[in-house]
Amino acid sequence: MPARESSGSERSSRAPGVLVAGTTSDAGKSFVTTGLCRALVRRGYRVAPFKAVNMSLNSIATETGAEIAIAQWVQCAAARVTASADANPVLLKPYDGSVEVILRGRPVARLRSWRREMPAQLPRLRTEIRRTLATLRKSDVVVVAEGAGSPVELNLRQSDLSNFFVAEVLDIPVILVADLERGGSLAQVVGTLELLTPSERARVCGIIFNRLRGDERLFRPAMAWTADRVGVPVLGVLPMLPAKAGALPPEDSLELARAPRSPGRAGLPRLGIVRLPHTANFSDFQPLERCPELDTRWVRSAGEIAECSAILLPGTRRTGDDLAWLRAGGWPRALRQARARGAGVGGICGGFQLLGTWLHDTEGWDGPPGHHRALGLLPVATRFRGSKVVRLVTARAYRGHPWLRLGAGIRGYEIHRGQVVRGASTNPIFSVSASGDFAEPTEPDGARTADGRVWGTLLHGALGSSEALEGLVRWVGGSAPPRKPSVRHRVPTGPDAVFPGLDRTIDAVADLLEAHVDLSALVRRLGPPGRRLSDRS
Repeated sequence: MPARESSGSERSSRAPGVLVAGTTSDAGKSFVTTGLCRALVRRGYRVAPFKAVNMSLNSIATETGAEIAIAQWVQCAAARVTASADANPVLLKPYDGSVEVILRGRPVARLRSWRREMPAQLPRLRTEIRRTLATLRKSDVVVVAEGAGSPVELNLRQSDLSNFFVAEVLDIPVILVADLERGGSLAQVVGTLELLTPSERARVCGIIFNRLRGDERLFRPAMAWTADRVGVPVLGVLPMLPAKAGALPPEDSLELARAPRSPGRAGLPRLGIVRLPHTANFSDFQPLERCPELDTRWVRSAGEIAECSAILLPGTRRTGDDLAWLRAGGWPRALRQARARGAGVGGICGGFQLLGTWLHDTEGWDGPPGHHRALGLLPVATRFRGSKVVRLVTARAYRGHPWLRLGAGIRGYEIHRGQVVRGASTNPIFSVSASGDFAEPTEPDGARTADGRVWGTLLHGALGSSEALEGLVRWVGGSAPPRKPSVRHRVPTGPDAVFPGLDRTIDAVADLLEAHVDLSALVRRLGPPGRRLSDRS
């Protein structure tokens, strides 16, 4: 279906990109943006994913130690480029009304009151976003930008830096995505376009309806009505991604909150993942949720772990507050009882810190200030400080690792303020190298009990490799890993090392987009591709 010609999006002979906006939050902007990045790369374009401001607790480290949202890291993988802070110059991490501001991958401010303090930050953020966009525009790339929330939240228009602010700075067209699954999508489209200014509306070159369940033919009259009513073509209707294709890493814990409870898998070892109030980086556990050898469930009360063979504690953005929640809910006693009956207990990042003996946080970086007695299942203590560790690392398993063979390698990342202090007799589980060169001095990571049934690590992505996943299945079932050293001398690399099967899933998303969405009008606006990726030195 050809795109409507408009003065707003045809001011230059070649549009340097496109903005993917949504009628609502979670309409599918990240999904469409990811598929579009890969689809354009297939056509020979050099693609730069971009989201000016992302509010998310699911973040990841880049090769240079910058912290960006996982969604933009995935989109860089889709574009086959190295992830950098250029893809997400502003990351906002919410903390119960306060917000940590990450600018170009580095923390620069902690706003105690988002509403009162954010306006003073806007000039600085606008300047940085403009600077990043100017750099990208000089690089002969097609910018595939993702919007945030809805572009017509009237109370947020003055502070909105991710939607039409980006479209106007770059002078690019806009695709509008609406979510069919939640209902009311036609009203969302009409209402969004009605609330745009004339110049903003002129930029909208097409509409995509997302998450169709059922027969597309039944929706075609609605597609025709929409195009006629608003004067913007419907580019296509995306069905749900088939389950066999996997899933992209979720962008934020809102998706976890909306997810239904697992019905369970009878007869399999049950793994309970504790749903802490301030859960962060829960994408660590996505491989386990799809693992057919386990009955994996997110658990919300201490009583739910009575039937679990193993329990995992995830990362948290408020370690001290979540410790108080665990105590109030009777979790310490329930975990001790689980440990006594032989159940495994593990923790990642903040979950690891909670399993230790003490949390020393005198300045209140991760919860109420003070010295707090932790769960006491591992002989480590944590001291919180203002500086933040953000880095990609390579790690190998120590002898006696709870679920990996000796020498097995993983690719992971660290994002934490807490410094874990180990006693002289503490058994680590990983040897960590920031450079990847194990000939140089390495650092110990994690801790374990002598029997390996309780462990913790600071490494996110530790379950990303197939060997790690297989080993954890054995650990949940009560089996120790094989003693023979790993024959895999090379540590996995690339996006699949952290999120197994990610590249295949990205391809499936792009295939879905190309099969159900008419991209021809957009490609015409972009003009012929420049240098192909294969031509780059």
